[in-house]
Amino acid sequence: MVAPATVLYVVMLIVPVGLALYLSLTDWDGFSADPAFVGAANYVTLLDDPELRRAALVTLLVAAAGTAGLNLCGLGFALLVNGASRLNTFFRIVLFYPHVLSALVVGFLWSAILGTTGAVNNLVTTWGGEVLPFLSDPTWATVTMIAVLVWAGFGVNVVLYLAGLQAVPHSLIEAARIDGATRWQVFRNVTLPALGPSVTVNVVLSLVTLLKTYDLVVSLTAGGPAGQTQTVAYLILWNSFHDARLGFGSAQSVILMGGHGGAGVRGDEAAQARRAGGAPMRKTFLWAAAAFMLIPLYVLTVNAFKGQQDILANPFGLGGLTLEPLGRALTNPNFNVAKGYAITLLFVVAVNVLSVGLAAPAAYVIARSPKRRFRVLMLFFLAGTFIPGQVLVIPVVYVLKTLGLMGTIRGFVLFETTLTLPFSIFLYAGYIATVPAVLDQAAAVDGAGRLRTFWQIVFPLMRPAVATMIILNTFSVWNDFVNPQIILGPGSGLYTVTTGVYAAVSQYSTDYSVVFPTLLLAIAPLLVFFVFMQRHIISGLTAGATKG
Repeated sequence: MVAPATVLYVVMLIVPVGLALYLSLTDWDGFSADPAFVGAANYVTLLDDPELRRAALVTLLVAAAGTAGLNLCGLGFALLVNGASRLNTFFRIVLFYPHVLSALVVGFLWSAILGTTGAVNNLVTTWGGEVLPFLSDPTWATVTMIAVLVWAGFGVNVVLYLAGLQAVPHSLIEAARIDGATRWQVFRNVTLPALGPSVTVNVVLSLVTLLKTYDLVVSLTAGGPAGQTQTVAYLILWNSFHDARLGFGSAQSVILMGGHGGAGVRGDEAAQARRAGGAPMRKTFLWAAAAFMLIPLYVLTVNAFKGQQDILANPFGLGGLTLEPLGRALTNPNFNVAKGYAITLLFVVAVNVLSVGLAAPAAYVIARSPKRRFRVLMLFFLAGTFIPGQVLVIPVVYVLKTLGLMGTIRGFVLFETTLTLPFSIFLYAGYIATVPAVLDQAAAVDGAGRLRTFWQIVFPLMRPAVATMIILNTFSVWNDFVNPQIILGPGSGLYTVTTGVYAAVSQYSTDYSVVFPTLLLAIAPLLVFFVFMQRHIISGLTAGATKG
């Protein structure tokens, strides 16, 4: 039951990590079957590479500032929306929704809003001001990129901190209040220490995510101006596939993997009356924050139904609405939207079926076995969550070429499935641990084997966990850009939604009558899916964080 998942995980993830080390010692160009061994030459070159030093500094700055922003916003808003009410549920949804959007789409959207001729600068110049260099000045562009990363991601931190807040014993808080502690004293001396594990999890996850920032750089700044916002992840893929220096790119990816390894090491009515005084101010602040979160979605939706001149004349107004831009986007020769939907949906279904079929039985064996080797196996799978995709994509190309799967649907689906295994097994194993083992024993007494016991007795009880993982994997596969772009390649004719958006929008970045409707078509299915499934997504993440 464990073997199929383990074999796929080793072939598609562990072997590529070893290959990355080997390829970093060669001059592989992505085509030759027998790359020449060059020893440490790539690493020597890296030591004197000013581009890498600059990219490393940008990456560290993004990771440090972004982690601080994500966690300060996450914890602050978690405290504000903690508690069961319809209004709090609404605010949680609004704060979380940017996370379900593709980073590529988010970058294109904010580029259209903050660019030199974007919506904000259009408004500024209309009022007689000068153009603000959000994306044209290196310092401004770096700050803008960090701010957009925080905007798009802190909703997850809110949910994870909410899980931690739910675990804080209410009796301790009440005891502190009875002793006369102020709200700040309660937070500093009771709540914050109890949130220690949550803070650790959030900081590590934030660092690991931000260290591999790539998609947003592609669509927001394209590494500019003058290469000043290139991250290490962006530089790796640029050197590897644009300059055909995959050996050199592998050396860079090994350095990035080292950075990831470093990041991974490490009540009652009276109470309600006391809190009532700050309620109006809290609600006002939350409504203002909700408006800020929703403004980009409003700008996108409104301008998707306007021509270029109407967008430039009044990007925030409702005048000049027409279906013509949306019709042109639907028939764009660079991106067949219906075909993109169909191909992406095929990948989503295939990956989810394989992921459940492989991860669930493996998690069952790990959760039910008292033997130490299975706990080690759990850690072995979890290690995969700390391996950045940019480290894998180069050696995976080598593996898929060797297996004859490069540029094929099978190769892409197998690799995407592998990426879902670490977290899926972790979540499933945690959930199975809560299922009484007496059910297994009763089934065994009735003559059921282990496989039958799992699929007929245990698996039906895992529906909440399975539903959560299917939803999360759906977002992951739908929003993935790098893997389909590299593994399938433009020459395959197979465009997912994200690669199709890139093909359709990147060359028309200032023609907003193309940009806005294309982006709207890309995110519409995800937003609809999120609205209907948000309860399962947020509750599933909360439950997973609590068990973790």
